[in-house]
Amino acid sequence: MIGSVEDLLALVERVRVLLAGGQKLTEANTKAILVEPLFAWLGWNVLNHEEVNREWRAKPNWEPVDYALLGQGKRLLLVEAKALRDALTSDKGWRQLSANGVNAGFKWCVRTNGQRLILVNLAFTAELDRKIFWELDLAKIGEDDAMSAEYALGYLEMLSKEYLEKGQTDERWEKHQAQLRARTAVKDLLEKPSKELVDLIVTKAGNPPLPEETVRMCLGEIELPGAQLGPRRSAVKLERPSTERRVTVGDIVKAGLARPGDKWRLKAQGVETYAEITKEGTLLFGGQAFDSPSGAGKAATGGKSLDGWHYFSFRDTDGEWRPVDVLRERYGRAPAVSGSPVPWAAGSAAAMPPTVEQHLRGKPESRALVEALLQRAQKLVGNFRVHANSKHVVLTNRVAFAVISAGASSLRIGLRLDSAKVSEHPRLTVQPKGVFEGWSALHVSARVTRQDDIDDELLNLLRLAHQAAG
Repeated sequence: MIGSVEDLLALVERVRVLLAGGQKLTEANTKAILVEPLFAWLGWNVLNHEEVNREWRAKPNWEPVDYALLGQGKRLLLVEAKALRDALTSDKGWRQLSANGVNAGFKWCVRTNGQRLILVNLAFTAELDRKIFWELDLAKIGEDDAMSAEYALGYLEMLSKEYLEKGQTDERWEKHQAQLRARTAVKDLLEKPSKELVDLIVTKAGNPPLPEETVRMCLGEIELPGAQLGPRRSAVKLERPSTERRVTVGDIVKAGLARPGDKWRLKAQGVETYAEITKEGTLLFGGQAFDSPSGAGKAATGGKSLDGWHYFSFRDTDGEWRPVDVLRERYGRAPAVSGSPVPWAAGSAAAMPPTVEQHLRGKPESRALVEALLQRAQKLVGNFRVHANSKHVVLTNRVAFAVISAGASSLRIGLRLDSAKVSEHPRLTVQPKGVFEGWSALHVSARVTRQDDIDDELLNLLRLAHQAAG
C-alpha cells in the first residue's frame, strides 16, 4: 500500500534540505537516505531481499544492477541509482543494462539520483529518448499548484508494488501511446487535410459554399491542447479520469474559490482581455455568458479552440496571477461547498459537522481542541464554513484560510499569512516554500496541545488569516 501524502512531503523536504545545504552525497548514502525510503513509501518491503534485491545479477558474469524489485514471481522493476546531483545523462553501461534487463524479463526501469526519477520502458523498440515515459523532480513537488503532492501521486503510483503487480503501469503506457498516435494522426490531418475532409467541412457549413482555401487555412490554425508528441514529462498533466464530471465556473463559485465580480485574464494572440464572473456563476465576455473558460476563450479568439482552464488566469490571494486550472484542482481536492456553517450549539456533539466528526473519530482530545477552537474563532471571525477530508479539517470563507492537521492529542494549524511579515512571531513556524502539507499559500503554522493555547494571540492570527483570504 502506498504511503500518505504527509510522508511524501517529508521525503520531499529531506531532498530540499540536502540540496540547500550543498551536500554531495555518495551513491551509497543517496540510496540509504533517499532512494530506499522512497520505495518503502511506494509499498515495497526494502528489508525483504526476495522483494527488493540489491546488486542483482541475472547471470554471474553480468554487471550488477542496483536494485531488482520482484513480486508474485515476476520481475517487475529495475532501479539504477546514482549519487545526489548526478546529472543522469551518461549512457555509460546503460545500453547494456537495457539489453540485459529485457533479456532477464524486465519491462520497466527507473533511473534516479534521489531527487529526479526517470521511468523507462525497456521493452519499447525505439531510441532511448522515446523509451522515456516521464520524468519527475521530487524537489519541485509542492512548489506551486502545477506540481502538488496529489498531482505527483499520479506519476509515482506507477512505481508502486501494487500498480506493477496488477499491470496498471503497462495499461497507462498503452493509453499514453494511443494518445500520442491519435494526436500525430490528427496533427497530420490538420496540416495536410485530405480532399474528403475538406469536402465534409464544406458540406457541414452549408450555403453559401465555403472556399476550400478558407477551410484549409482554418484547419491549419487549430492548436491541439497538450498535443506534445515527445516523451511525457513532469510538466505535462496526466489526463483526468473519464468518469470525472466536467467542472464549471459555477462549481468554482459555489465552492467559494471565486466570487461574482472577479475578473479572469486572458492573453492570446498578443492581446490581453478580461472576463467577469457573474452572480449566476457564469463567465461574461463580450456580452455573452459562458459556463466554462474554454467557451469564453474560443469567443475571445474568434472561434479558435483553446483550453481556457490553462489560458485564463486569476489573481490569487498572494497577488500572483495563476492559471484558473489551479482553482479546478483546488475544487477537486477540497470543495468548500461541502462545508457546514458555524456556529453550532456549544458543547453539542450532535451539532458537530458530520465530516469533521468522522475525521476526528477516535481522537477525543483533538476533537475537544477543534471544537473549542471553532467556537472561539466564530465569535471573532464571523462567517466561515468548516468541513473535513481524510487528511484535514478546513476553515474557509471564499478560499481556505486555515487548515488543521489533527494528531492524537494535538493540532497543527496552517494559516494563510505572509511569512515575511510574521517570521519573527513566537507562535508560528514558517513553512518551507510556503506550503502546509500540500496546501499552497498557507505560509505559516502554529501548534495547539491544550485549550490554553487557544488564546487571544492565536485567535488574532486566525482573524488576520481570514482577512488575508478575502
